[in-house]
Amino acid sequence: WPWLGIIRAMCLAGQDDHAAALSAVRETLQVKPKILTGVLIESDCLCNLGKVDEAANRLRGAIAREPLMLLSVRMVDILDDQNQLDEALELLLHTDTTLHRCADKILRHWLDVSIVRNACQLGRYDLARERLGQLNIRSRDTRTKDYYKALGERLDSPTPPRQSRRLEVPAIRQQYDTCAPATMTAISEFFSRPA
Repeated sequence: WPWLGIIRAMCLAGQDDHAAALSAVRETLQVKPKILTGVLIESDCLCNLGKVDEAANRLRGAIAREPLMLLSVRMVDILDDQNQLDEALELLLHTDTTLHRCADKILRHWLDVSIVRNACQLGRYDLARERLGQLNIRSRDTRTKDYYKALGERLDSPTPPRQSRRLEVPAIRQQYDTCAPATMTAISEFFSRPA
C-alpha cells in the first residue's frame, strides 16, 4: 500500500534522516508518481540534503503535469529562498490565474500577500497596489486593514520604496515543534551572540 511508504518517509524525515526518507518516498513515487504528499516530502528532503536545484526541477516538472496550489506554494518558497523573484512572481501570477478560485481562504490570502511582497521587491508597485486593494477589501480585522492602508499610502507616495533589504540570517534546521528555539538560535547567530 503506497501510503505506508509515505508515512515511513514522514517518520524518517521527522527523525532528521532525510537520506532514508528520500529513498522511502522515491520507492513509493515509483509505484504512484502523482501522490502530492510524496512529491512535497521528496522536495523537502532534497532541500534538507542541500539539493535545492534538484528539488526545484522536480517541482517544476510536477507543476507542469498537474498545477496544484500546494506544489506552487512549495515552489515559491524555494524560489524566494534562492532570490529568484522574477520566476516566483511569474508562478504566483500563473497560480492566481489558474487556481485562485479553487484555493481556500488561507491559501488565497497567502497568494495575495506573496504577490504584494514579490511585486514590491521587483519594483512593480502598480501590481502591489492593485493586490493590496483586494487584500484590504477581504480583510475583516481593523489592524490588518490599517496595515494594508499604510502600505498602500507608502506605495502611493511620490518616492515609493525602491529598495528592499534581505538580512543574511543563518538558516537553522528545525526539528518537529521547535520553531522558537530555531528562530532564537538564528537571531543569536546573526547578532554574533551565544544562544
